[in-house]
Amino acid sequence: MDLASRLKSAMARLGITQLDLSRAVGVSAPSVHGWLSGRSQSIRGETLLKVARTLGVSPEWLASGEGTIDDGPDPAPLSASETPPGYLRLELLEGGAGMGQGIVNEEYPEVIRSMDYAEWDIRQKLGFLPQPGRLKLITGRGPSMAPIIDNGDVVMVDTGVNYYDGDAIYVINIGGETQIKGLQRRADGVYIVSANALFPPYLAPDDLFIAGKAVVQYSAKKIA
Repeated sequence: MDLASRLKSAMARLGITQLDLSRAVGVSAPSVHGWLSGRSQSIRGETLLKVARTLGVSPEWLASGEGTIDDGPDPAPLSASETPPGYLRLELLEGGAGMGQGIVNEEYPEVIRSMDYAEWDIRQKLGFLPQPGRLKLITGRGPSMAPIIDNGDVVMVDTGVNYYDGDAIYVINIGGETQIKGLQRRADGVYIVSANALFPPYLAPDDLFIAGKAVVQYSAKKIA
């Protein structure tokens, strides 16, 4: 089995694409294509270690085919607070966010408090890998953003976007109440809008604070 075959086998195990691997390792797409096409017969140095870590395989096996795909040394046990290599830990923003009239966050239990998320998938979804701590999680409460975001859904928030960045869905705070709402610029200003037609849009007040931009949503829908 040559390098290209080993790479394809390892990628197939994880279900990742050439572009996923390129973004996760931080190399160009043509470089990955060269490995997979057989034009490049080796991966060396730090790049080899990054590729092996991303694919969860032994660097020795990846480089030479010697040993088995998983024959690397057993990793040291991770503590409860340690993030596995190749993952980014997402922590809670500050609780639930109302999708109606707004809520006081601490009154509601959390659906998910933290999540270790694969760096390659974040790169794929966002187009870049943020610094640790920038992405946060928040639970949506209420009906106003349905069917886009339903009650109990968990939303990934980019807290680096704490300003109006075009029409999109944001986590906002008004009068001490945190909400997940759309912001839309109109002729007379920025409006707060809902996906649910039962909640009419209204002009954003002066005390509007943008806590972040909603970038990914995870549904809490029950599977029948």
